[in-house]
Amino acid sequence: MKNAVATLALAALILGNAAAYPGTNGSRGLFRVHDARSEGNWNGTLQLRGVFATWPGDRWDPVGVGFDPGTALYAQEALAAVSLSPVKWFELFCWSGGIRETAATAAIDTAFYGYHSLAPGLKISLPTIPLVKLGVMGSYSIYPILDDFRGGWAWGRFSTPFVNGITWTGLLTLDLPERQAWTPTIHLNYGQAYDSYDTSNVAVKTTYSTLAAALEYEIDKLDLFAEFVSQQTGTSPFGSSGRMFLTPGIRIGYLKPLLLEGGLSLGLTREVAPVEIYAGLGLSGSLYKPRVYTTGNVIGSVRAANTGEPLAAVVSFPALAEPSPLKTEPAQGTFKAKGVRPGIVAIRAEAEGYLSAEQTVEVTAGKTSRIDITLKPRPTAGSLAGRITDPATGKPLAARVALKGTTIPPAKTDSDGRYSFVSLPTGDYTAEASAEGYLTATRSLKVEPDKETRADFTLVRREVTIPLMVYFDFNKADIRMPESKEALDGAARIMKDNPGIRVEIQGHTDNVGTAGYNQRLSERRAASVVKHLVENYGVAADRLTAVGYGLTRPIADNSTEEGRARNRRVEFIVLSDK
Repeated sequence: MKNAVATLALAALILGNAAAYPGTNGSRGLFRVHDARSEGNWNGTLQLRGVFATWPGDRWDPVGVGFDPGTALYAQEALAAVSLSPVKWFELFCWSGGIRETAATAAIDTAFYGYHSLAPGLKISLPTIPLVKLGVMGSYSIYPILDDFRGGWAWGRFSTPFVNGITWTGLLTLDLPERQAWTPTIHLNYGQAYDSYDTSNVAVKTTYSTLAAALEYEIDKLDLFAEFVSQQTGTSPFGSSGRMFLTPGIRIGYLKPLLLEGGLSLGLTREVAPVEIYAGLGLSGSLYKPRVYTTGNVIGSVRAANTGEPLAAVVSFPALAEPSPLKTEPAQGTFKAKGVRPGIVAIRAEAEGYLSAEQTVEVTAGKTSRIDITLKPRPTAGSLAGRITDPATGKPLAARVALKGTTIPPAKTDSDGRYSFVSLPTGDYTAEASAEGYLTATRSLKVEPDKETRADFTLVRREVTIPLMVYFDFNKADIRMPESKEALDGAARIMKDNPGIRVEIQGHTDNVGTAGYNQRLSERRAASVVKHLVENYGVAADRLTAVGYGLTRPIADNSTEEGRARNRRVEFIVLSDK
């Protein structure tokens, strides 16, 4: 008993969730009627069934012994079956069993024992149009002949035939619930069995035919059905004798993977018991579920583009949270990334001394994609170029640019004021531009690999006067923008290029109005320019001085409109080095 319980528990763990109900032979079906469909996906079943019957002795006498009146006949039949459907259209099955029959009188009970055939077989489900499912099944029964006392199909026969030979059955299932859930499934079977055995050294060969039909209603995990079966001797399944059954039944799958079943088979001919009681249990489910892959793998290599040598690199997936960055095997330059989301995936490789590179690869769930990435050596040199001009005149200057703190020879400007350094080692530099008669200008800059760094200089003379085209509203000190932006940008650039100079911003007016009014207006306008350079360009306030000269320093005749316009001006005067 303990062994049986342990076996059932183990089978339950293996089979998992319940699937469709198995018939007597283990394949998908009802009691005696078979389903044209198969389960597939490595579905397996284990079916155990008992059949119990009783009837008066004057109704059935399989071997002609002549039972006395009042004799009661009893039978108990046990069947076991297993099946496996590795694919959707194919099932393998095998069934067998035993029977005990008892003739009981008031005086004595006589028991008879028998064995069912061992019947391995297969079922093939054919792909057809929607709703209509076709199939064929066949088995080869091996019946152990213990002596000459054998009754063939008729003797001791309840749920499956006692034959020694081939049995085949054509199957038709109308899967109406595929279209309407509340409709029944209809099953139709036709088949033949060929029995062959020897008794008293005489060969006996018999053909049996079966015609069966059933209605089946599946309601959630509850299965209700009724089947009619006619089994006749000969090639025709039609006749009023033989064996005919009408069997309503019920099966329950709520305790998955355990299936419970019961039924009442009504015998419609004298050759069968008036009533047979069916009871059984089974296990049905997937023995093996193919793994459903949601991610793929990527393998690849990282190598130097110039030599082909493997690189110790870091490989990452910029657009994905997983997988995390990983390192290549230094000796081979190879990597393998698991759990990569399917699709077009960008992969980046980085190695010291090389430019990073990014490539894409198509990743498929459950498969491994390959990608090979090459990295170019990181350039170790850049370049520096620019132009040197006089801001007062806008003309180019003959100047030289030196890189302070290095042994690199200075560069001289050409006729257009341009200079350049080529193949300059990358890094931080302080460039110093100088020209005769001009204040020296310096600038800090960075030379990057494989790039040209641009550095233009404006050199100024000491006490040079540079007019600024800054515009104001009439009688106001508010700077008009954007008309004044170009002039202010130029003034700020001079201050940046020459960090050592101090500048006086001078305001001047024409002679319209009183001298006092013009003095105050010129001061306000000069102060407005200083404030703008400090607040908007970050020029240090201690480098700028605002001075108003009013109408005291005209540069043109105030008697004409043209002259007065020239006198209304702002000038940028370089005072000295800081």
